[in-house]
Amino acid sequence: MAETGTLHDAFIEELRDAYDGERQLTKALTKLAKTARSPELRDAFQSHLEETQGQIDRLEQVFETRVSRALSKLGVPGRKDLDELLKRVDELNREVRRLNGGTTKSLGQVMTSTVRRARDDLSDLARELEEAQLAAKQSVKRTVDKVKKSMKTASR
Repeated sequence: MAETGTLHDAFIEELRDAYDGERQLTKALTKLAKTARSPELRDAFQSHLEETQGQIDRLEQVFETRVSRALSKLGVPGRKDLDELLKRVDELNREVRRLNGGTTKSLGQVMTSTVRRARDDLSDLARELEEAQLAAKQSVKRTVDKVKKSMKTASR
């Protein structure tokens, strides 16, 4: 962590490191489980793999919560907000159909489609944001590794 970083920055960096470590461990455990000759060893690797996948799920939940809070601070409605809006639009749509005798396409039907697209777009945006965060972290890690290597070479 940089000296000017905050405790929050350190926490986020640790979460990212833990996530990367768990993903790498998942790959390694998968290979080890496949190549293990002993059934007991294979079972142990498989059990540890399942635990690791559970830890990855928990870390992803933490990141999803952070992205949701960040989007909320920016005024972007969350999935829950959009689902509630869709429910309300459906209710209004039913009422308009009832009042029109069920023969006219209502504004509610158009709105429902628009809100669903917005919800899907928001979900895609959140996924892209997570991917961009991971790519940025990997880029910074590679740069730091290069700098460390250069410093070691220069000190010799």
